[in-house]
Amino acid sequence: MSGPPALRTLADRMGILASYVDVNGIEHATSDDTRVALLHAMHVDAGTDPAARRELERLDAEDRGRLIEPVYVHRAGAPAAVRLRAGGRGEWIAELRLEDGAARTLRGELAAGDGAIPLPAPLPTGYHELRVSVRDADGERGATQRLIVAPTRCVDVAGRAGPGRRIGVLANLYTVRSAANWGCGDLGDLRALAAWARGAGASFVGVNPLHATRNRGHDVSPYYPTSRLFRNPIYLDVT
Repeated sequence: MSGPPALRTLADRMGILASYVDVNGIEHATSDDTRVALLHAMHVDAGTDPAARRELERLDAEDRGRLIEPVYVHRAGAPAAVRLRAGGRGEWIAELRLEDGAARTLRGELAAGDGAIPLPAPLPTGYHELRVSVRDADGERGATQRLIVAPTRCVDVAGRAGPGRRIGVLANLYTVRSAANWGCGDLGDLRALAAWARGAGASFVGVNPLHATRNRGHDVSPYYPTSRLFRNPIYLDVT
């Protein structure tokens, strides 16, 4: 693979894919110009090979000085332990706060070098927070981690629904009207619709994608989202 090696290493480090396959099965390679532009959008200077090397050195230094990773993704059901970078013997204390608000305090001793924080099992799926404080020969340090516990597989519709046929409601949420909404169906309407459907014997309610879109201009569609990370604020129940 040709191209500046530092740039490509840096792009990979920052999560930029080397290629992608489109809906037609055609693979598109990421150009170096695209890498530089994306890194610039992340406030990372990669305009020259020396600049890219400096950024890699900066990231390496940050990793060495980081107590725990800022984000850790764990598969539900497997034994979990968070890697802890420490300089020597000491002690650690951690507070695990679950998505539902429940909290648990963990304590342990540090041997020389790196260690690990064993997490209680089983951990429920969700977005949790782990706060860690370490006291060793270098003093006291603290860090926070977003702990993401993911299911081992997607929802099994057949397993959830059980045997036999099921009836449900398909509704584009933006077409739902009620006396409370502002001309566009919202999440409050969805809650009411789900309750009504359940009372009528339905097993599910299907809706359009709720991802963020432009919400203005031409060719606006819930199937053309601008982000897969954020939801569309037009569906907020403002009442």
